[in-house]
Amino acid sequence: MAISVTILKLDRVENLEDASRKLLAGSRLDVRPDRVEWPINDYLQRRWRGHDNQPLGVNEITSGTEETFRYIYVNAFVERAKRVVKDDQGNFLNRPDRVNTITADALFFEHNNSVYCGLYISNRGTKLNTIMKDLFKEEIWGNITVLPTDYHILDDTYYWILNKFLSGNRIISENPFMRVETFTGYTGTSSDEAHSMTGEGERISAMLGTLAFIFSNDPFKSLKLHITFDEERLLFNLASNGYVEIIENDYDGRFCIGTDDQIKILLTLLIYKKVIPHIGETYQQALDSDEWSTEKRTEFIRETGNGIIDRVQRELDELDLNL
Repeated sequence: MAISVTILKLDRVENLEDASRKLLAGSRLDVRPDRVEWPINDYLQRRWRGHDNQPLGVNEITSGTEETFRYIYVNAFVERAKRVVKDDQGNFLNRPDRVNTITADALFFEHNNSVYCGLYISNRGTKLNTIMKDLFKEEIWGNITVLPTDYHILDDTYYWILNKFLSGNRIISENPFMRVETFTGYTGTSSDEAHSMTGEGERISAMLGTLAFIFSNDPFKSLKLHITFDEERLLFNLASNGYVEIIENDYDGRFCIGTDDQIKILLTLLIYKKVIPHIGETYQQALDSDEWSTEKRTEFIRETGNGIIDRVQRELDELDLNL
């Protein structure tokens, strides 16, 4: 099962305690619709709600590796009136027939002296816009940045990761240990076709797919990675704008133990507090140490192309011998 996470940066929230106060301030923003008739004393609910009757406060969760994280986990609940709220006789429809309900879980956390919210929804469609408009009121929350640059992945970073994978050792860093076990697909701007790149046995497929993107001048949008981080193995789709899809069923490691919600929370925290920041830091270190550069990228492209040529030539030579 894929878990979609759209990341928000709460620019005017100081810490999780401040976020908790704002959640309480916005926990009951019920309104009456202004575009349609509506029964007296009936309101559309717009609320932040705690899970399992839990308060909207700061919690702590400990991973299987005994690392403790602070977070707030709540549910966003919004009701909107439908366009048609009466039957042919002019009577109000039953409430479920005149109300649309939009709901999504939300995870608030701190990183590098900033507060973020991971909304468990796609970054497309009206659901995000509705929650932003009805619950993240500017007078309460201030300015909010959807998909902040803090978590953006540069196009060149994708090439650096591909080079790590194709070079053989697949190791991004030693301390903490991070290794690309596989990458199973990517998407670009003009083509969303996935390419299977799952190991040495399909190295030619990886090279062909990479070469196709290189010469089509098609910027990366996302890369599906199977990463080992310390003792944890995670499969997730990392978009260039910081949007993430976590493939929960493929998780293998000690990091997450507990209920489905606890696993979802811990996986999200691991990716946004540990994995993505470390990819960015290690990429920058590679640039600073001249381990990676424009020249190295050109060399990588050339070697990938030569690898394809050599492999095809060997196949042609073998075919000639068998004729």
